[in-house]
Amino acid sequence: MSYLKEAFYPDNMESAKDICITPDPKKPNKFNEETHFLIKFLNSRGLLHKRPKVLDFGCGVGRISKDLVDLGCEVVGMDFSIPMLMAAINFVDNKNFTPLINTATLPFVIKPEFDLVICSFVLQHTEDPIKEINFLKTVMKDDATLVLVNEPYRLVPMGMDKDRFVEWKDDKVDIDQEVSNEFFLVDRFDYYNRTDKCLSLWKKT
Repeated sequence: MSYLKEAFYPDNMESAKDICITPDPKKPNKFNEETHFLIKFLNSRGLLHKRPKVLDFGCGVGRISKDLVDLGCEVVGMDFSIPMLMAAINFVDNKNFTPLINTATLPFVIKPEFDLVICSFVLQHTEDPIKEINFLKTVMKDDATLVLVNEPYRLVPMGMDKDRFVEWKDDKVDIDQEVSNEFFLVDRFDYYNRTDKCLSLWKKT
């Protein structure tokens, strides 16, 4: 089986939201609550006080980007899924949000200009996480911060089962180890309704 990019191609705005944040019938406001949790965390760490230039890497529908531009930040939202980026443009609806398609040429056109990079539940899914980690380091300023939210295992879309549900595979790539090859760990934190420290802050080595 090959990497199934279509797993991240939404049909409409609601399916875009569901792809970004897996819905939970017991938590009908999970999409907003989880997003606001992260924004509150960024504020509590002083990461938004100077209105940084932010890269929302794997921005999806733009749930984080929207809150950031509402706070006055300039945000570049990057994703390889054109349907998802189109949903983000409509959802964020702000001139301070710039959508960018994640392509192989991007490392050659983006300078190290970002004060803050947010990568929330993205590297666990990417086809080539080592390449993406190297890219993030390239576009960050020397004193920039990487905010990483990630599952402790990989969830790679590798096909569909007989009922047309996406099959997620763990290819055993250790994301934490790969990130630590290019960044040093600042600290780990509990995340929304979790206690496994899947939220972490990193600086360039």
